[in-house]
Amino acid sequence: MSTIMFVDDEEMILDLLQEYMSQAYGHDVIIAHGGVKAVERYKKQWKEIDLVVLDMMMPDLNGCQVYEEMKKVNPNIHAIVMSGYCPDDMKQSMMKYGCKFLQKPVMMGVLHDEIMNVMKQVG
Repeated sequence: MSTIMFVDDEEMILDLLQEYMSQAYGHDVIIAHGGVKAVERYKKQWKEIDLVVLDMMMPDLNGCQVYEEMKKVNPNIHAIVMSGYCPDDMKQSMMKYGCKFLQKPVMMGVLHDEIMNVMKQVG
């Protein structure tokens, strides 16, 4: 399976994603609590990460900022963005980058289907 990095500012969501995606679907999961930690971790481990799933609204760096920093490290990054609330301009800019956008709350099966769709496109 794939290695997926999940980025969110809510610990409970990260715990749930890590447990569900690794146990139910067999993915290797890397979690990062907040945007700054995500960028730091991505810089160290980007070669082993197939996909990043980002929360859009976080207190330190928002999803757009995190994605832009990660894209400097790996121009071929693939990402899915999730948010309960996201201003239209931010949503549109992420979609222009080619990111898939999912509205929170997201059913785990729907999220996994989107992960698999992106992974198929990647090759």
